[in-house]
Amino acid sequence: MGPANGKRSTIMDIDKIIDKVNDLMALASDPAASDNEASLAYERAQRLIDRYRLEDWRRDRTRRVMTERSVPLAARGWNTFQLELAGIVARANGCRVYGSYDYSAATGRRGRLNAHFVGEARDADTAVMLFQAIELDCLTRIRRTWSDRLDAMAEGDPDERRYVAYHMAKHRDRWACGFRQGWNDRLRERFASLRTENLAIPAGRDLVLTRERQLDEYFSKLDLRKERPRAIRYSLEAAGLGREAAGDVALGLDPLEASGRALGA
Repeated sequence: MGPANGKRSTIMDIDKIIDKVNDLMALASDPAASDNEASLAYERAQRLIDRYRLEDWRRDRTRRVMTERSVPLAARGWNTFQLELAGIVARANGCRVYGSYDYSAATGRRGRLNAHFVGEARDADTAVMLFQAIELDCLTRIRRTWSDRLDAMAEGDPDERRYVAYHMAKHRDRWACGFRQGWNDRLRERFASLRTENLAIPAGRDLVLTRERQLDEYFSKLDLRKERPRAIRYSLEAAGLGREAAGDVALGLDPLEASGRALGA
């Protein structure tokens, strides 16, 4: 028999929403998916994110225990950019992120990279959903800008478009990496600006410092090792487009933010 106040069922619903959005984003980022399949996945993920926003309005802040939320990242060369974005979003929401790999018990080989959001339960949930919303936006724009680039190269010729798409496929990841580099750089700047504003307010500064002390204590108990970042080649053209696009990304999950404009922009 469930609790009378219904809070547990709401939390379970949110867990399921997060897992479902993860699945849809994996489909949306699959290069083998058709444009129609990707679009449907984007739309379904966005509807679930909107549902989370409404659920979040009904939740209180009674839970103060540090918790972890894990998000599997893409099995692609640009997943390190995803992990970086997760860290940017987490920090802006009073959380932190660390990454870990799945390992095969049979072979010992390294598998999928995961991002672990650490913070108070509500903060971690919010950070995960905001990360997924921003990541979904990024995936959509990468696909669109890549398609626009192929269209420009083909100059309107359908046969040439197919030829160009086939021969340019090997450069697609480099384009995605470039876009994400610019995207992350601009979002880091914008979130840092909001953090500076919060620190200028005594109440905001006290809250930030309290959260950071709690996170310091939690992370001091984890056995984490720094991994040397590997060099990744990317498109400078795409980096410029990513930076420009990130200038109008919403930085919050406010369901009443009807204009869609970024908070504090």
